[in-house]
Amino acid sequence: MGLYRHSRLKLNRLNDVRSASKAYSVEADRVERLPFTVRVVSTAQDLAKAVEVRSSAYARHMPSLGQALRTPEAEDLKSDVLVLLAERKLDAQPLGTLRLQSNVRRPLRLEGEAPPLASFTSNRLVESTRLGVDLGGTSKMVTAALVKATYEICHATAADFNVTGGRRAMVQFFRSLQYDELEDGPFPISFGNDIPHWIFVMPVREFEARLRESQHWYYDFMSKTAHPDIKIDWDYVLSVFDWT
Repeated sequence: MGLYRHSRLKLNRLNDVRSASKAYSVEADRVERLPFTVRVVSTAQDLAKAVEVRSSAYARHMPSLGQALRTPEAEDLKSDVLVLLAERKLDAQPLGTLRLQSNVRRPLRLEGEAPPLASFTSNRLVESTRLGVDLGGTSKMVTAALVKATYEICHATAADFNVTGGRRAMVQFFRSLQYDELEDGPFPISFGNDIPHWIFVMPVREFEARLRESQHWYYDFMSKTAHPDIKIDWDYVLSVFDWT
C-alpha cells in the first residue's frame, strides 16, 4: 500500500498561501501568446462548451461514455468544483477542458475508488478528472496549458497533493511528469465505465523541481514563460478552494 515514491510535506500553514505570481522559483524570461485562452467556467454557456469538447474527446476511446457525457454531470455543478475551459481565440471553439475538485467539503470521488488514497485524507487534495482535448494541431499545447493552470491553482490555494487517474494510454504521460503512482493499481473507476485506471499523486510543492530535474519541456513552458492567455479568476478560485 502507498506510493512507489511517497512524499510527505510539512507545510507552514502561516505562510502556505502564495499569490499565483510566486508559483515558480524563477522569474519568467519570455512572454508567449497562445492561439487560445484558458479560464474557469463561469456561465452555462461556458459549461456547455466544456461538455462539448469533453464528450467528443471521450467518444474517441469510449463511445458509450462519450454519449453519456453529452450533458453536464452533477459534479460540474458542485460548489467545490472548478471546470477549466480552453477556447480558440479565432472563433471561440472549445479545444480542451479539465475538472478540478477539492476535499474542502467532501472526499474526492477517487477516494471511493482507490483504497490507498485513504492515507492522504488528512491533506489538502485537489483531484483532476475529465481531461478532454480536441485532436487539432494545438492539442499538445492545450494539454500543457491545462496542466499549468491546474498547478498554479493547486499552488495558490495551498493544496498539498494533486490527484488524478489515467487509462493505460495516459500512464506514460503522468509518469513523464514525475507523478507518484499508487501501488496496487490499476483500479476500476465506476465513473469511467469501470475501466481500469492508474492513480497518480503529485506533491504540489515538488512539481516544479521534478520537472526541472527530469528536463521535461513543461519546465520551460511553465516556469520560464509567462502566458497572459491563461486567465484565472483568482478571487473566485480562492473562494471555492478555501480550506480555512
